[in-house]
Amino acid sequence: MPDEHCDLSALGGAPLDAPALAVKLDAFVDALTFGAERKRQMRHAIGSVVAILDATPGGSLQERWEHVEAQRWPPWDAGEDRPWPAKNWTWGPAALVLSRAIRPGWTMLPRARVSQWLGWLPAGHPLADVLADLRHRVAEVRWSVGEEPQRKAALLGLRLVLAGGYASIHEITDQDLKAVPVAAANGIDLLDAVLCDAGVLGRTPQRGAQRRMRGARLSPAELLAASAVPERFRPVHQLYLETYQQRISNVYATTRHKHNSLAHLWAFLDGRFPEIQTSADVRRPHLLAFIPHAIARAREVQRTEPALEPGEDRLTAHQWLTDVRCFFADICSWGGEDGSPFAAFAPPAVPLERHDLVGVGFEKARRRRAKRTLATILDLERQVPALRALAAGAGRTPSRPSTPPRRIAARTPARSTRSGTGRCWSCCCSPGCASRRPAS
Repeated sequence: MPDEHCDLSALGGAPLDAPALAVKLDAFVDALTFGAERKRQMRHAIGSVVAILDATPGGSLQERWEHVEAQRWPPWDAGEDRPWPAKNWTWGPAALVLSRAIRPGWTMLPRARVSQWLGWLPAGHPLADVLADLRHRVAEVRWSVGEEPQRKAALLGLRLVLAGGYASIHEITDQDLKAVPVAAANGIDLLDAVLCDAGVLGRTPQRGAQRRMRGARLSPAELLAASAVPERFRPVHQLYLETYQQRISNVYATTRHKHNSLAHLWAFLDGRFPEIQTSADVRRPHLLAFIPHAIARAREVQRTEPALEPGEDRLTAHQWLTDVRCFFADICSWGGEDGSPFAAFAPPAVPLERHDLVGVGFEKARRRRAKRTLATILDLERQVPALRALAAGAGRTPSRPSTPPRRIAARTPARSTRSGTGRCWSCCCSPGCASRRPAS
């Protein structure tokens, strides 16, 4: 920031000099837009908070403020032992934030009246320009509807700039967005779209769930490093996942599923058959013993909702066993190629076949999944006419009549099915009406 706007950001990382800080904040107050009485009250509030910082343990000003924010701000916010003057106790921290002397954290920021504080700044202040730029960018997003969501998104962007000690939104990172607490994240999806459109994040927009749950894609080696796979099975495990990605499918979910399935197999073999040293030593009896173990293990880790009938299982274990069967079928096939690295890991024959998984308890689960799939297809088919009508009418624009609508004469009531002529016999006609039919 320019010097004329009293940028005190250089003081945050330096050891606290309380008298010098008070003098510079006094000069900052002189540039604010309110009257002399309010400036006097702000100077009192600044004196209180500077005295608190001076008595707080820590080296730099920022370290002392972080301790104050973590330990003392929650009681202050709850109305306990607030610094003097109690009516305007936030004005001291506000001066520290607006002068950029400190970087506020997410204990303070959600409760701070940042938009009110910015109204105190002189025209042309960089922080006011940042908020104005954010408001303009948020309003340009086509799907942003309503002033309140746009206001929240713009203020959240300003809070991120303050928390990071940045000069503009172009310094905000993905890590900053992930650090925002859920309770303070109102408007974050709209802000995410703005930052992506400005080229700040270098990706497509994400929603809240994606931003918090999606991690970086791990390579087979990284998946293996974070697992408990026994050391003697790691070479074939990593080689298989890397080769599968190159030859068959590079879908990350598939890689993770196969990694998890094989990890269950290696853990079982390590505990039940410690004499097995590599996948080449695995035989049919070993994998037949793994089938009931996989079913029992799947019952421990599978979802509890929606509830199952007694004796039924999900297809979790079946998926593990299918991945294991495909693993041995693949390495036996690839191991027969000239110079294949799988030759040392392939057993003489595929130890688990498809028919080994028939009649072991997955039939009900298969039928239930087929029934559920059929019901979904039927539900979708029922909605096709409505979707077609919606699509056909989406491009139409209602035409307005060029002339005033004509008055339409009142319709003559329909003839009654109980009478061959005239109105219904129970109409409101007078008793002498020729159209009235006597009741029979």
